[in-house]
Amino acid sequence: MNRMSRAAFAAAAAMLASVAVAAPAQTESAPSQAWQSCEGGDGISLASQIAGCTAVIQSSGQSATTLAAAFYNRGYAEKRGGQNDRAVEDYSQALKLSPGNPEYYVQRGVSYKNLGKYDQAFADYEEALRLDPKNSSAFDARCYAYAILNQFQKALADCNASLILEPDAWYTLDSRAFIFLKIGRLNEAVVDYNAALNLNPQLAESLYGRGIAKIRLGNVAAGNSDIAAAKSINPAVADAMAKMGVSPP
Repeated sequence: MNRMSRAAFAAAAAMLASVAVAAPAQTESAPSQAWQSCEGGDGISLASQIAGCTAVIQSSGQSATTLAAAFYNRGYAEKRGGQNDRAVEDYSQALKLSPGNPEYYVQRGVSYKNLGKYDQAFADYEEALRLDPKNSSAFDARCYAYAILNQFQKALADCNASLILEPDAWYTLDSRAFIFLKIGRLNEAVVDYNAALNLNPQLAESLYGRGIAKIRLGNVAAGNSDIAAAKSINPAVADAMAKMGVSPP
């Protein structure tokens, strides 16, 4: 799955797009308008981002660094739109051009995970951590994959490692809350969901997960309010969470 709280679903993915893209500033040879679209961000649709990156890739005179960033950015937009097969292809092209970039491995791993190809996903996360042992996003991505697979001890260790490196990472707070929710540590789940939502109030998964935790703790009205708020942000949140083993009591 592409996480509802980041990569594949619009609210969190838009935030990540502005901070996680390991792209250079526009180079002298990159078409200005195309590159601006390729970078993504507020007001740029996924289709426009993909088109902009395609124009950069097809233009002549681009450095390997610029081409790698364009393939990466296009893959990121494709992943956000649920086109994970295409995203894997573009991330792989980016890695051919820039094999030492750990973020490229992290994001290709997320697309592999979204496709249910966990062996490939874990291999990419591990390569990212080999390249950068302090890569908090790699720890978080692996944490979330382990949590989906109910490997909770490994998941919690990775989330804690990520939070040591980046204590205010809303996405890792959401991941750890998801673990606590699944293993029944409900008060801890609410604490982490609160922290994630304080940093990013539009996280549909965090709202939904917090709602489930509150209901299980007996605060039904507040829980239902969170679930309704989550569905207003992303109507598909309940189905996505159910596929990962989280449903209302």
